[in-house]
Amino acid sequence: MNKYENEKRLTRVEGKYTFAKLLTGLFIIFFGTVLLLDQLDIEIPKIFRSWELILIFSGIVLLVKHSMKSFSAYVLILIGCVFLLRDYYPDLIKPRIIWPSLIILVGVYIVLKTFQFSKKKDIHNPTADWKDSIFESSSIFGSINKKIYSKNFVTGSVSAIFAGIEIDFTQANIEESASLDIGCFFSGVTIVLPPEWEIKSEVSSIFGGVEDKRMLRNSEEISKKILILKGTCMFGGIDLSNHSKRR
Repeated sequence: MNKYENEKRLTRVEGKYTFAKLLTGLFIIFFGTVLLLDQLDIEIPKIFRSWELILIFSGIVLLVKHSMKSFSAYVLILIGCVFLLRDYYPDLIKPRIIWPSLIILVGVYIVLKTFQFSKKKDIHNPTADWKDSIFESSSIFGSINKKIYSKNFVTGSVSAIFAGIEIDFTQANIEESASLDIGCFFSGVTIVLPPEWEIKSEVSSIFGGVEDKRMLRNSEEISKKILILKGTCMFGGIDLSNHSKRR
């Protein structure tokens, strides 16, 4: 990716983020108005006061932010719709089927990401020289500590389900930009990074998030190496750090 293509991509990302912020502001105004009307004892439909509607609107914002490609956005919308149906049609939706259905959705997410990553490897891996530039790591009910030594890291995939994963990039390097796709479900993922790398997070979060705990250098010393974080964090946390937790 040359400099022009990189700048063009970042401009598109910023445009989507701006529109997503606009939608967020409109939704906040809407819910604030609903609360005000409720306090004034003005009758409003029950659906406008439901927490499920917040999930649905949050999913819509994520879809806009991620060009309709956010798995977690669809999950939010689906959960909101399911619980709304349960409120209005209790005989149709049974509570005992909801959690197994969510587990199935997580499995579907992993399967789809596996196929996507395989296609990505076919594109970026015309020769064996690329094998160190791409990696895949996954853990279910376990823990993984992995060091990346590639001097031309391109892309990677991390999946954690009820697990703990640490990926250490302190000995790695990238040309201009690289991507890391993270699926974090009821888990903790730690990414150890050089302080000079710039981070662009496109991770969709549901009751979780990404926290940058690094000690950053002065802006003059920061290189133009960009690591783009993608994926989904659900009921978990992704920490960015300068130091490994292993001693």
